Amino acid sequence: KLFFDRENNLWIGSYGGGLFQYYESAFSQVFQKLNDKDLSFTALCNYNEFLVAATSEGKLYRININLPQQTTIFELKEISGKKVNSLFVDNSLMLWIGTESDGLYILDLINAKIIKHIDFQDELMNNISSIDGFGYYKCVGTKNGLLVFNTEKNTFNYEKITTVEGLPHNYINQVLCDIHENVWVVTPTNFLAKYSLTAKKITLNKINVNDILK
Repeated sequence: KLFFDRENNLWIGSYGGGLFQYYESAFSQVFQKLNDKDLSFTALCNYNEFLVAATSEGKLYRININLPQQTTIFELKEISGKKVNSLFVDNSLMLWIGTESDGLYILDLINAKIIKHIDFQDELMNNISSIDGFGYYKCVGTKNGLLVFNTEKNTFNYEKITTVEGLPHNYINQVLCDIHENVWVVTPTNFLAKYSLTAKKITLNKINVNDILK
């Protein structure tokens, strides 16, 4: 996993080698082992001056970007042993945690408690690949469609967007929200989809590799 924080530092989550920070042309290893066990970091996100990093074993770390030695480890039994694929912090300091096989968890970062577990009946929907958001909207990419949550009323109701609504594929690789209330959806096709959260409309943009390479 690669991630740029707001200070433009590059963070690298490795497979079995821990977490690295690249700063001023030098690498520093922030974490390598926990209780003599190698760490594989599978998801990264940041808010304020903190980086949140998750491992393939469900461990969560909150790291002060400016002082990496100031780190909080969240020991959460709810996600212990579960691979975390994606993280997103909303404006209410709720950490949305997407797992590989057990759906979504919502962590209150202030109280360090899981307040919600969203377990879908569909096994493919429980495989969360990507999470992003803008305002009240939280967009969750799964292996079986895009889920759009509107948390304005503090509920966790969602609408599901699939090929029926116009997506090129139900397997979502990544989602990214922009300031115009659109969510950009990457799938294993040669189309980039844009879904308007307000107009409820999908626009498909064909990706031509030859044009990109010119």
